Formats: sequence, structure tokens, C-alpha cells
Amino acid sequence: MIDFDKVNKTIKKLQLGGTMNGLSPILFLNWFKSKPIKNEKQEDSVIEAKIPIKKSIHADRIKSSNRFDSRVNWDNIDWLQQFLTKNLGYKTATSINSSIVEEGLGDPRRKQVGGPGYGLLQWEKGTDRYNRMMQYKSDSTINGVDPELQRQAEFIINTTLDNQHKDDWTHGGKGSGYSTGEDARKKFINKYSNLQEKTKAFSLGYVRPKAGMKAANKREKLSFSLDSIYNPKFYPKNK
Repeated sequence: MIDFDKVNKTIKKLQLGGTMNGLSPILFLNWFKSKPIKNEKQEDSVIEAKIPIKKSIHADRIKSSNRFDSRVNWDNIDWLQQFLTKNLGYKTATSINSSIVEEGLGDPRRKQVGGPGYGLLQWEKGTDRYNRMMQYKSDSTINGVDPELQRQAEFIINTTLDNQHKDDWTHGGKGSGYSTGEDARKKFINKYSNLQEKTKAFSLGYVRPKAGMKAANKREKLSFSLDSIYNPKFYPKNK
């Protein structure tokens, strides 16, 4: 049962510019829905929120092609695309997913073989960002969604929108075109940046793969494939 006093306090806090977990709140308030009580023991913090997963006419063919690792968890990628789009916009969501399918294959619990990586973006264990990611707690849960998947997705959203920790972003290395980490972040969040620019900025500035520009170039191509899967212009009703 939803505690509406708690909801109203949360809404008031957000309207006043408050933060959650020391980070900016994601846009989840519109998901609160009054529903018949099925179980008196249902937790107050649970939000009934099912994001419809729409499908492109090219989806099955592209997902099964050799462009993507066969181990990619597409159920998770589908959900992430909708969730990230709802909070950051379509181009930004697609650019993030191009790194997620390469780094963690859409598995929030994936561990790097012989290395320190963990999760959706293979967060490097022992670093400050990894510690903050592991300590981050969701303020609500979405029914039917893996809590670890939701938690890491929320952390990505908040750490890309906010600039509270300078080490979250870097200049991307030689040849990136960014003078500072903030330059990369601003290019990523700029609504006028195209999909290719956002993908490059996120890969080099936020994810920072060892392969650098080579990895960023590959992810740019993957972002175009993801666009063919999720872009509404490819939905059957729009053809």
C-alpha cells in the first residue's frame, strides 16, 4: 500500500530542488498510480511501473546478427532503453546502451574474467566511483525489474546529469577532442549533440575503455544498429 503522506513529502522535496542519495532525483513521480490493494503486506516503497517495450521491424534480425555478442541480455537492454529514454531522452539512452552491450552485455552482475570489472559498465573495483555505485540505493523499486539493474541504471542517470564528482568524467585521452572531463560531459548531455557525438563522449569520457578511440568507433556503429531497433520510425505502425 502506498503511503501517500510519504509520496507528498517526496514531491514537495523534489519541487524545492531536493536530492536523493546526494544526487539529483530521476523522473519517477509520474509512475505513482493508485491501485486496488491486493496484499496488505505490500511494501510502501514499491511503484507499479511497467514501461511498454516497443519493437522495430528490424529488431529480431539485428539482435541475432554478429554485430552483437550472442550473450547480450536483450530483455535487460530493452528495459534500459525505455527507462533511460524516459529520463534522459532517446539519443542519450541509445548512446549509453551502445557501451552497456559491449561492457557488461546487459548483465548488472557480470564479473570481468581476470579483471576488476563489475556490472553494466564493468565498474572498476577499488575506485571511488565503484564504491559510490555500490553504496547507491534506489528510493523506490519497480515491480518486475531486477533491483540491481534498476539501481545501476539510476546511478548512471544521476552521475551523468550531475557534476558533483570530477573524477566521474575525463577528457578522454589523446585525440578525443575534449580538453576536460566537463567538456565531454557537456557534449554528452547537450540536446543538440547527435547520436554519434553522444556515443563518443560517453564512451571516452565516462566509460573510458582501454581501447580508447577504437572502442568508441565501434560503439558509434553499434549505436546506429540500436537506433534501427528502437527508433519509432521503424515500428510497424509507422511504416
